[in-house]
Amino acid sequence: MRNIFILGASGHGKSILDLVKLEKRYHLIGFIDSIKTVGSDYCGYPILGREADLDGLMQNYQVKDFMIAIGDNYQRFAVAERIQKAHPSLQLVTSIHPSAVISSDVTIGAGSVIMPHVTVVSGCSIGKGCILNTKSSLDHDSVMGDWSSLAPGVTTGGNVKIGIRSSIGLGGNIIEKVEIGQDTVIGAGSLVLKNIGDRLLAYGSPCKAVRDRLIDEKYI
Repeated sequence: MRNIFILGASGHGKSILDLVKLEKRYHLIGFIDSIKTVGSDYCGYPILGREADLDGLMQNYQVKDFMIAIGDNYQRFAVAERIQKAHPSLQLVTSIHPSAVISSDVTIGAGSVIMPHVTVVSGCSIGKGCILNTKSSLDHDSVMGDWSSLAPGVTTGGNVKIGIRSSIGLGGNIIEKVEIGQDTVIGAGSLVLKNIGDRLLAYGSPCKAVRDRLIDEKYI
């Protein structure tokens, strides 16, 4: 098994830890975290240090792979960009829960995580660093841009496009052929019947744009 670090000792970190254990492809050395006390324990694994400590930790533990446990799409993107620029040999890895149902022709980018009971149907493309949360469903020929996410229970029709870093909230539904722009957040329980543009907060049934949003604006 190859050794890995998880960046982010968070609730999402617990979920990713579960994937790592079930897949049995990687050996987790510990967590890198900017807040928790170095040397403390998280879910049975040590907090090894901060981002600034990565050079020494990579060498000491012979680590070339990592996963990012940050639920916020922009923050996950920004951390990955910063780390891979500073440590080009450190590679993002993908993890998929064994209960997920994924068609054989689906493409999945580096660093994406697919949680329990997710369904991804034929012809879909999932970008780099995406999150497909528990019981979400991406129907045929749909596209998730890099660093985008589906919250638990999200369902899409076929030929849906979700833009870079966009987030679909808990239990949202998107009908077929709808496009969601970049850096847009769709609120929980929304029914999306028509295209939603870039950098918007939108919600409701039917879903409507409520206001503009900054790309780094926190939403979770």
